[in-house]
Amino acid sequence: MGKLNLEFQRDIQICTFLYGDEKVLRQQASQRFKTEKDRLDITHVGHPSGCRYLTVSPKGNRLFIYIRGTANFKGVLHDGIIWKKKIKHDGISLRFQAGFYKLARKIARDVAITHKKDQKINIVGHSAGGAVACILGFLLEKGLGYEVESVRTFGAPMCASRATAQWLHHELKQKVERVYLTGDTVTKVPYIPFVGSYSHYGQDIKIERNDKAHSVEYNYFWNRTEASFFDLFKLDFVNDHAPLFYVRAINYLLQQVRG
Repeated sequence: MGKLNLEFQRDIQICTFLYGDEKVLRQQASQRFKTEKDRLDITHVGHPSGCRYLTVSPKGNRLFIYIRGTANFKGVLHDGIIWKKKIKHDGISLRFQAGFYKLARKIARDVAITHKKDQKINIVGHSAGGAVACILGFLLEKGLGYEVESVRTFGAPMCASRATAQWLHHELKQKVERVYLTGDTVTKVPYIPFVGSYSHYGQDIKIERNDKAHSVEYNYFWNRTEASFFDLFKLDFVNDHAPLFYVRAINYLLQQVRG
């Protein structure tokens, strides 16, 4: 974990197709996993955010879950919720962004109904789907007893309080990879003025960009650095958050590695 490779390219491409036509999504995912289309399932969560996710069960005992980010204005309002959902886990109080937690819990229940616990689970999400993925990984492994092999996010917002993020980082650090472009505003929210009490966790894969190229930096520490109010106005929100821009950045970096 922690180095860009062809799996990152596959994952962000599938996340991009999640925003489009379902027929194209099935075709592209089937090709990338070299598996039959009947081993893919697209689920609409039935939530105002327009959340939907794809599950892929290639041959063997692995399960892949891809979660789409916000698809409409109601979703933007939903993602901007700043209050937290408090839960208890083994006597510890944990606090998550309430909207993301609600979606993650719904998907976790679906997975528990449709998939056996002998499958190793890999979860991927872009934007709000990445925040949901981080919480889902916790719910499936720590709450329902599944083996979560990896959680990978692209341009995800923060999903947990600082104390919760610190605890999750200790428990799940080696399984969570957070890929982000430094100009992506969404990675700086939800933001609470003067408090800033949300944080990321996991392994950071930070992609810097300029007008001509990209460079990548790997960090493996809990991210205690939080957004300031002024950060929200410095960044290139439209370009740097779009999934297609992540596709282009990762494609460029992989080409550089191949030389």
